[in-house]
Parts: sequence; C-alpha cells; structure tokens
Amino acid sequence: MSTEICYNREIMTNILFISWIALILYVLLETDAPVKYAEFFGLKVVKYKEFKEKQDMFPDLKYKNFLSTYYGNFLVYLLTCQECLCVWLNIIGFLIFPHWLHGWAFFGITTIGSLFLIALFNFILRKLYE
Repeated sequence: MSTEICYNREIMTNILFISWIALILYVLLETDAPVKYAEFFGLKVVKYKEFKEKQDMFPDLKYKNFLSTYYGNFLVYLLTCQECLCVWLNIIGFLIFPHWLHGWAFFGITTIGSLFLIALFNFILRKLYE
C-alpha cells in the first residue's frame, strides 16, 4: 500500500472524527434534544419540568444556559462549556480509538477542527435564519 493512500486514509478518518464531535456538540449544546429525550424516557435528573417552566418565562432560554445559571457547579460547567466538552470528547475518543485516530499527534488538529466546524455550522445557521 502506498504512503499516499495511507496518508489520505488518516486524513479522512480524522475528518470523520471531527464531524462526529461537531455533531455531538451541536446536538447537546444547541438543540433541545437532551430535554426532549429526557422527557420521553422520564429522566428526572435532567430537570426538564423545571426547564420548561423557566423557558415559558424566558422563551430564548437554551438548556445549557439553564443548567449553568441554576445548577452551576464544576461538572455542569464542563458539560455546558463548548470548548471544555470538545476537549473531553476528543480525549475520550483518542483513549478509545488510539489506532483508528492514528495517535495523539492529531489530537490538537481534531480538537481545533471540531471547534472550527461547530462555529462554522452555527454561523451558517445564524445567517440562514436572519
């Protein structure tokens, strides 16, 4: 197998990983999916009833802002901070799939790439809905 094919495979797997991290960040931090799924499965630890009450008072309230405002502790901060969550998801991914992601040499690139992709996606969505 030529080195060019191996190099292209490394790039493609890391781009795929960057895309998955950006998708997870978007779903968890920019949508109400965690609240909807928690409501569907009856997970009271998510505090979806309290969130709905606060959202009735403040219609633009996002779940991550609700958590950081009303339940601000270190763990909640790590879960609602986009940059922190991105770094931890990348660390978990590199610990679980070290050979698939071709070693820790790509860690910085995938972390910055994930943050760039989610920022680009948010920018495009903002422009579409203006």
